[in-house]
Amino acid sequence: MRNTIFTVLIFLLPTFSFAQWAKSIGGSSLDSGRRIVVDGSGNSYVAGSFPGTVDFDPGSGIYNLTSAGSDDAFFAKYDLDGSLVWAKSVGGSSSDYIYGIEIDGGGNIYICGTYRNTVDFDPSSGGTFNLTSVGSSDVFFAKYDMDGNFVWAKSIGGTLGDYANSLAVDVSGNIYITGYFWNTVDFDPNSGAQLLTSSGEEDIFIAKYGSNGNCIWANRFGSTFLDKGISVALDGNGNVLLTGTFRGTVDFDPSNSTNNLSSIIQLDDIFLAKYTSDGNFVWVGQIGSISDQKPIKIVVDAGGNSYLTGTFESTTDFDPSSGIYNLTSAYAGYDDIFIAKYAYDGSLIWAKGFGGTSSETVNSMAIDASGNSYVTGNFPWTADFDPSSETYNLTSAGITDIFIAKYAQNGSLVWAKRVGGTSYDSGLDIAVDGTQNIYITGYFNGTVDFDPDAGINNLISNGGYDIFFAKYLPDGSLSNSNVNAEVKIFLEGPFSGGSMTHTLDSSIPLVQPYSISPWNYNGGETTTLSFITTNNIVDWVYIELRTGTSAATVVSKRAALLRNDGVILDPDGTTAIDFSGVSSGNYFIAVFHRNHLPVISASAVSF
Repeated sequence: MRNTIFTVLIFLLPTFSFAQWAKSIGGSSLDSGRRIVVDGSGNSYVAGSFPGTVDFDPGSGIYNLTSAGSDDAFFAKYDLDGSLVWAKSVGGSSSDYIYGIEIDGGGNIYICGTYRNTVDFDPSSGGTFNLTSVGSSDVFFAKYDMDGNFVWAKSIGGTLGDYANSLAVDVSGNIYITGYFWNTVDFDPNSGAQLLTSSGEEDIFIAKYGSNGNCIWANRFGSTFLDKGISVALDGNGNVLLTGTFRGTVDFDPSNSTNNLSSIIQLDDIFLAKYTSDGNFVWVGQIGSISDQKPIKIVVDAGGNSYLTGTFESTTDFDPSSGIYNLTSAYAGYDDIFIAKYAYDGSLIWAKGFGGTSSETVNSMAIDASGNSYVTGNFPWTADFDPSSETYNLTSAGITDIFIAKYAQNGSLVWAKRVGGTSYDSGLDIAVDGTQNIYITGYFNGTVDFDPDAGINNLISNGGYDIFFAKYLPDGSLSNSNVNAEVKIFLEGPFSGGSMTHTLDSSIPLVQPYSISPWNYNGGETTTLSFITTNNIVDWVYIELRTGTSAATVVSKRAALLRNDGVILDPDGTTAIDFSGVSSGNYFIAVFHRNHLPVISASAVSF
């Protein structure tokens, strides 16, 4: 086989056909996608829970997992086209849940959540790594490699119920976990001791663990009432941003100093706090009113600004300083959604509220590199998603519908979309990739059209509730243009009459050979010997579509077959390579043969 590409001629055939990217998985009972994250290559990782047997391959293949108990936790990887790469489950005889998932720079996967009784956290068929809870529910956190293989798992908990709600991972692989606990808990999962004792029924905890799961530090905050850590994030300097709810008076400084906050009445107020990477207090702020408020997610941008989303009732002051910035819900006694932005020092930049005639629920938020924020959740009836004096109403088709909305740097509405059927549907988590594509997961029931615009992309649940995960374009649409490229190349080696020789065609593999290092491509392209011989195939090639702004950023990738006249054929026999799920625009094309060095088009090409 030849090993060097010495010239690349690119002929373009842009075509525009509608492609949908929404997938569902589920069994006959209640399944839920709780969390979704995306890596730099566009792979998405979905985590949630399921009972019974579920096929985690949303395509024509079958990849069944069966729960050991009433609800098992799962985490699964899907490629940039939404095709299954792998799926794993962990669980015991009771109910076990994942509430947080993150990926580090090396592709390692970290999860946290709660479990009961004995659970094997090694999802492989040949290994076992059991953890056993001390109380009614304990906290677990675990690490897996990029292929979902078990690395380690840890447990913390006392004699009552303890819960992990969120985790974050820094550039060194250190893990930060928040949640709440009762009574006395040892937060060191190894042979050491890091005992914390709650002041009341439930106290907040925030703990840091090393890349091998060893305890570095753990802090608690709480009153004699119910206090919860709900979401944690890290800024670019490794500082910890923490949010949750509290009642009564709570000292948020873990040192010998005191920094108290007191709720307005004995209902939930929101706290927003910042700590150093060593767990030392920096500042704390409060959001409160005479009704309950609930934060859901905190995220941090490159400038250290914090974005917070959640729900509120009645009139609530979102300025944690001595100033006042009130938002008032549309109808007293019903929850509205808020999004707010705070500076690195905790001062309010802006706060926005929106809602309708009933209670709306926001379940997650993400931001992009430009500071735009994205939220998802569910709503009944009619809700106005424009926080300004203008109106942008969405009306649910069922009891609750899924919403996705985008807000600009200043909190103004960019767009809002809804999808839903006649029953209960909800978005539970949202993520954004480097090109502002949007990924969501959650649950749905019945028949739901996941195209929020004029197109139709129906998914039908198998049982009570099924898991969905979907990828949307930056404008919130599901329909997009496919990019098709005609590429012509020649390899270094012997020629005959202006064509490359193909005398070794019987040695060409029938399955694309780029799944190994350094390409690590997970595509399933195959061919047949008759196709190879009939079409004078020389060898396989591997093609990457890269953004027009950075030739190093891969948007989509394919394996294809090279004919002796230099034309690259899609394995389906067409001469145009189809990059589905990619919108029209400017792209570089990179072509690899049997080595790791590509030839890249001299300039970005318009499709």
